Amino acid sequence: MYEKEDMIKLLEQYGAKANRSGVLFESAIEEQKRLKEQTPKTAHRKTVAKAEGAKGEMSEAMSALKERGDRIEKLDKKTADLQHDAQNYAEMAKKLKQKAKKKATFFGL
Repeated sequence: MYEKEDMIKLLEQYGAKANRSGVLFESAIEEQKRLKEQTPKTAHRKTVAKAEGAKGEMSEAMSALKERGDRIEKLDKKTADLQHDAQNYAEMAKKLKQKAKKKATFFGL
């Protein structure tokens, strides 16, 4: 906190004059003291409000990230299933080709 002399110097630095209107000057000093006392409370409230806003945004981002992860997992599973089905299809096609070849050989074609 500022002491009275420090406040006087500060106010004089910004153009206030102690010897002119003493009542106004003292009033300005008291107002500065009040503002200094209120500022931490106000700053704390603003910081808390910003933190709560950031918390909400982070929660939304985490939720969206989880949904994206779930969609990627489903897509990965579908891809694996499709690959497995394609492999089974290729094996079946190969077996059918061999079977058709044996029949053709058996019948002399």
